[in-house]
Amino acid sequence: MAIRYDKKLNAEMNRIIKNYNQKIARLEKQEKDFLLPTKVSKRELKENVYTRTELRRRLKELQRFSTRGMEETIKTPTGLELSKYEYVNLKKESARVKRQLTRDIKRLETTIPTVFGKQQSATFAQMGDTQYLNLVARRKALEKGELLNLSPDVFRQYKKLLEKSGRSKVYYDNIFKENYIDMLTDTAYRVGYDREKLELLKSKLMKLDSKDFLRLFQNEKAIGAILDYYMVSQANFGNIEDIEEDITNLYDNLIDNIDQIIGG
Repeated sequence: MAIRYDKKLNAEMNRIIKNYNQKIARLEKQEKDFLLPTKVSKRELKENVYTRTELRRRLKELQRFSTRGMEETIKTPTGLELSKYEYVNLKKESARVKRQLTRDIKRLETTIPTVFGKQQSATFAQMGDTQYLNLVARRKALEKGELLNLSPDVFRQYKKLLEKSGRSKVYYDNIFKENYIDMLTDTAYRVGYDREKLELLKSKLMKLDSKDFLRLFQNEKAIGAILDYYMVSQANFGNIEDIEEDITNLYDNLIDNIDQIIGG
C-alpha cells in the first residue's frame, strides 16, 4: 500500500529534513574534519521508503543527527573511524534487523509447509529447509559483538550485510513476485505449455499482494518447485527434454489445486 502523504506528514518531513541539512551545512563551514553524513532531499527520501513504518524510522534517524555531539568522530584501536551518529544508527539498526530475523526463524520453527495445499508432517526447521538455514546463518553472521572492536574490513562487510538484511521487505517482495512470474512464464514457454492454462495460473497468482505471495512461495513447496525447474532449465542451456513431462505435470497439478493452495 502506498504511503499517504497528508499535510501534517509533509510538514513534519520538511522540518526534519531542513534541520538535518542545515546542521550539515553549519558543520561544513567549521575548520574540522568531521565525517558528515550526506544531505538528503524530500524526493530522495520518498523514493527510498515503501511503508509508513519505514518512513517513520528514517525520519527518526535523520532527527537523531540534531542531538548534540552526534557529529563527533570515534577512533578505535583497530584503526576504525566513524561518527557517533553513524555508530548509534548502526547499533539501533543492527538490533532491529536481528529482532526481525529472530521472528522469521521462530516462524519457520513452527510453520509446516504444504504441497498442493496439503499440510506436510514436519516444520521447515525440522526439514532442514534452505530458507530456514539461510536465516539462521545470516542471524549468526550479525553477531559480531561490539562494533567498535571490529577491524575496518570486517566493519565494512558487516555494514553491507546489515543494509541488505534491513532493506524494506515490501521492496524485495515486489521484485521477487515480478521475477517469479517471469520465471513461471519462461519455464512454461520452454516446454510448450498450454497458453490459456498458463494465463489462468498467472492471473490467480497476480491477484495476491507481494506479502501474501511471498508467504505462499515460502510455505507451498509446489510453488517453490517452479523456481527449481527454472534453474535446471537454465543450467542445461535450454535442453530440458528429460524433465518436460515433470514440468507439465507440475503446472497441471498447480492449476487443479490453485484455489486450495491460495485459500490454504
